Amino acid sequence: MKNSTKNNMTNAVVKVITNSIVQTVKSNKESANLKRIEFLAKAKNEKQEKVINDKSYYYVPSTLLGTSKKTEKGDGLETGFLTKILYLSPAFLSGFNTCSKATTGCSSACLNVNGNGRYNNTQIARINKTKFFYLDRNKFMRMLIKEIKMFIVESEFEGLKPVIRLNGTSDLNLSLFKYEGAQILDMFKEVTFYDYTKVLNRFNKEIQSNYFLTASRDESNEIDCLELLNKGVNVAFVFNIKKDQELPKEYKGFKVVNGDKNDLRHLDYENNKDSNKGVIVGLFAKGKAKTDKTGFTINL
Repeated sequence: MKNSTKNNMTNAVVKVITNSIVQTVKSNKESANLKRIEFLAKAKNEKQEKVINDKSYYYVPSTLLGTSKKTEKGDGLETGFLTKILYLSPAFLSGFNTCSKATTGCSSACLNVNGNGRYNNTQIARINKTKFFYLDRNKFMRMLIKEIKMFIVESEFEGLKPVIRLNGTSDLNLSLFKYEGAQILDMFKEVTFYDYTKVLNRFNKEIQSNYFLTASRDESNEIDCLELLNKGVNVAFVFNIKKDQELPKEYKGFKVVNGDKNDLRHLDYENNKDSNKGVIVGLFAKGKAKTDKTGFTINL
């Protein structure tokens, strides 16, 4: 009888979680459709309209890799690094899902619309790059490999070490970035790659030495994130405090470092390598995250 009761309770919990996931996916798809309608209304030419309307259409962009204000904070002789970043469209915005663990909180607070992302042209370019990635992977990868090779040369000329983030506003497994059977991490051992991810089971497998993953906390995964911190994994937490305030030194027993000073997340691991615990990468709430009501941001 007791086992039956436990099974019923377990089934009920699974049903609630499943319904929640289904509702989140549905909400993200609906939000993406509304956004695409908005982009379409602002489209300036036929090519932009086709990128938004026609799922099979894309054009080859002039470049794939770029920079951001945050990555530029960590570039230069002081740190010894030079960074490039690939911006694809998050969640279902392109018609392809690039964020398998998107929640209501992270979707509404997504940094995709911050900085240059607030411009319609930028959003359409990101949608186009994402479609290019899914519709012609080989051509995309040939272009990406060429740009990385050029970036390595540029870094060497500047006397700096190359650092690349391939998930600027997406959360794809880097195993998808491969060409002729070879994965991107194996092709460029001399490059430091890094990402943030909410796909926490990626930490169950051994991560290659030139790839640094920081987990991302949201309104639904804090318990799992605390477990990862105890295992030595670094986790990004978004704190809803003003920029003139200081981040807490510790939170829930874990050291907090300022993740907004730069985007060199591999240094968090190197600076904390003698500890058995991970560090919390503290981020200030930005844009819509400041008014979050889901629990995605932490109010102190």
